[in-house]
Amino acid sequence: MVRWLQMSAAAAGIGLALVAAPGTAIADDGTGGSASAGSAGSGRGHANAVHSLQPKQSDRAVLSPTVRALEVSKARTAAVSALSAAQSGRQLSLPVARATAATITAPATLATSPIGVGLQLFLESAANFLAGFPANPITDALQGAVWAVRRTLFPATVGVVTAPIMVPLTLVNVCFGTVTDGSCSGTTVQRLGIWATLGSGNPIPQFFEFDTGAAGFHAAYASNDPTASPWWGTSGVTTGAPISKSFDSGLNYGGVEATTTVSFYSSAASTTALLTTGRVEVGQMNSITDGKDTLWNADGPVDGTAPVDGQFYGDFGAAPSYEANGISNVLNELTFAKGLTAGYRIDVDAGGQSWLQIGLTDADTEDPAGQYFAMVPDPSAPGGATNPHSGTRYFAPQLFLAAINITVGADTLISNSEVGITPDTGADTTLHNTDRSSQSDAITYAGITDGHVLDSGLNFSLTGTTTSGSSVSFLNLTTNDDKQHASNGVVGVQNGTSDKEVYYLNSGIALFVQNNVVYNMADGTLGLIP
Repeated sequence: MVRWLQMSAAAAGIGLALVAAPGTAIADDGTGGSASAGSAGSGRGHANAVHSLQPKQSDRAVLSPTVRALEVSKARTAAVSALSAAQSGRQLSLPVARATAATITAPATLATSPIGVGLQLFLESAANFLAGFPANPITDALQGAVWAVRRTLFPATVGVVTAPIMVPLTLVNVCFGTVTDGSCSGTTVQRLGIWATLGSGNPIPQFFEFDTGAAGFHAAYASNDPTASPWWGTSGVTTGAPISKSFDSGLNYGGVEATTTVSFYSSAASTTALLTTGRVEVGQMNSITDGKDTLWNADGPVDGTAPVDGQFYGDFGAAPSYEANGISNVLNELTFAKGLTAGYRIDVDAGGQSWLQIGLTDADTEDPAGQYFAMVPDPSAPGGATNPHSGTRYFAPQLFLAAINITVGADTLISNSEVGITPDTGADTTLHNTDRSSQSDAITYAGITDGHVLDSGLNFSLTGTTTSGSSVSFLNLTTNDDKQHASNGVVGVQNGTSDKEVYYLNSGIALFVQNNVVYNMADGTLGLIP
């Protein structure tokens, strides 16, 4: 232990000397927006599309199944190769028009040089070692010194964003049904995935659903055989109370709270994280079920495939809503340096590379082509509650308000104003609780709904008022009832499931296909950039 303390002190001294050297800048931390008002309340479940059309998981198959590495004791290169081969159906290329990593305050050669990589690993190891000691003046001082070195030389390793960071997302097809000769004989939908790890100790990147309709990162974990979940690191994880998480799709997660770091990668084969958060609250889930079907247990996957839709190993929730257990959107728990706006931008490109941009500039928040709407504060958040580090507020599951318009020819069937809208990459366009709209509209909805979807040939759109006072139209669709392709024009109708007393619209992934979606957490606005 003495040796470790000596080494930590030496590293801190070297780092502080580098900090003081000419040419090494320290990026000042930014601050978030004002506090959210409201009273405490309960959270909500995630809304999924056309639930009645989706069979139980035991009947599901996928177009590009995910296979994971089962033994972390094998060489890392072999495990990564296996993961890469298993994901060969997913075409991944980095964005061309934007930078793919953050600009760091230290010279770029330091971060990428063998010395820099070695120093990063040593500092991470020292931080984890010191974190294991009870609080006392000596270890507290050493922890602070090590953090200061990491924050100055390698800010992206401690959750500090000094320039926009681009994280690739992968768009996949999911088949709810069976696959025969490569064709889906059920409902095909599109979903987004992100590559991430949790904790430290050489974890291997895994594929998680990127889900803006839910808050909090909940990742599968094999508590009886941790080698079956190598995306969890062997160190840097502290566990807590039991938790559960339920979704409208029928999935139920069970496990424990965990405090750890989360790292983002460009692919399964990547060994260098694009960004690592500070210590955040996540869900370490050793049970995933769908009704009576068990998809994941303490030993790992029950049938050898990914437990969520045959593709994903958990849910990366990116909604900015409040969660009473503290497991909320980790993107809002980063530190944003001065010159950046706290928030993120999502681009879903059906024909190319999708990506997540962390950290916003004026080009994102003031685009002349953009439409910006005020986000609704989360009424379940205690008064004054803000996200750690960023200081940003929490916002409601129905994130902003718009009018729902449904016409056929020259006839207006539905024209509602001030309806809550949930932007959701993890679902398809779905009207919820139409029976809770006005009496006349509820009757109209019943007449244009067949088999839990709106009839074909209807003109469906939203109209909203921007922060500048302009009335704009967006999410324009011509409905169809092609239940085999639920992501393309199908508008589902789902009553009596999520927020049963609230009439609202889940935009589904279609909103993200039609627009870049900008979450400006500092100013509390949602931007749509066509």
